[in-house]
Amino acid sequence: MTEIRSLTDSEREEAARRADEVFRQEGQSSMKRAYPFIFSEAEASCSFGAFADDGSLVAFMGLVPWNIRIGEATVHACSLGAVFTVPEARGQGLASRILQHIYRYMRQAGAPLLLISGDKSLYARTGCVPYGRLFRFALDRAAAESIRSREGARWTVREAREDDLYRIHGLASRRPVRYEISVRELGALIKSEGFASNRCQTHRILLAEDRGRTAAFLIVSVSDAADRPGLAIEQAGDPQAILALAVEAVLRDRLSSLDFPVPWHEDELIACLRSKGIPATEGNQSGTIRIVDGELLLEQLRPCLGANLPDDETSRLRLIEKSVQEWSFSQGDSEAWMTAQEAAMAIFDCAIPGEASLVAVAKPFPVPLPHTVGLCYI
Repeated sequence: MTEIRSLTDSEREEAARRADEVFRQEGQSSMKRAYPFIFSEAEASCSFGAFADDGSLVAFMGLVPWNIRIGEATVHACSLGAVFTVPEARGQGLASRILQHIYRYMRQAGAPLLLISGDKSLYARTGCVPYGRLFRFALDRAAAESIRSREGARWTVREAREDDLYRIHGLASRRPVRYEISVRELGALIKSEGFASNRCQTHRILLAEDRGRTAAFLIVSVSDAADRPGLAIEQAGDPQAILALAVEAVLRDRLSSLDFPVPWHEDELIACLRSKGIPATEGNQSGTIRIVDGELLLEQLRPCLGANLPDDETSRLRLIEKSVQEWSFSQGDSEAWMTAQEAAMAIFDCAIPGEASLVAVAKPFPVPLPHTVGLCYI
């Protein structure tokens, strides 16, 4: 009988080796280096696997715990990634069993939210759904040159040094919506180049300064070769300074274009990019989301919901899972029955079905989430 359980420190080495066989090609860094929070024995990973009778690992799901800060609220969440089943064990439902084990673990641990890097049918069958509006700006070289010629050189732009880590962390930690990470964790995530390594790219970190004051940083995934597209991984600071860094990233690294994803709540940065005529498409965040415990999620969100609704009214909000695809979302006598997709949209996108009785339920929402394909991508 295949055993489902968490991995010991000594078993993470085997998990990393098998993950390399599934996800890595020649020239890419190892999964152990790219995702230390999953595979390093020094990190507090809570990953799970399926083990055959001989003790070998045949299926795996990497799970990393986070605190996500949303205004005054802190939500306990987990990220799921590096998921694989070895060829000889596929078709046995092992991934589904591990996923159910993870849901039980999260409920016991008090983590009501799961962020999944994938969108396979495996996840959809258990209530994982798309979420979170995202604007993807596309800054090409011609536009970058035009912006720089018009805007001039207000900011001093330079590449980051090792001694800039505290400056970068200071800017990142002032964002009202963010993963809460320490200076040490920030350094590890910058060095590991997780999502950039998936693209066979590396990090380029630029800082904008104004009279010696650090105004913004931008981390970009870039290729060694010219005329390749880049991707904005993480940024924080003055929106105008971030724009200047994006322009410099395109021109310094001779990128064909820069893909710049920005979540809907970063309205100042969105307005800044739009004001320069940079085109954008609108869609969802990458991957999917699973609300594991609706009541606990609302409880943890309550400090930020109070800004839009009195405390006595937020305490009457209820979000209850009746089945995988049926949720009850209510406030007092106002109640809506929703699918898992509608429930996620109601919380994170404020797209509630247009019934008059649901206006009160919608009042404190939507709730923003940080961009999930950044440094903390799993």
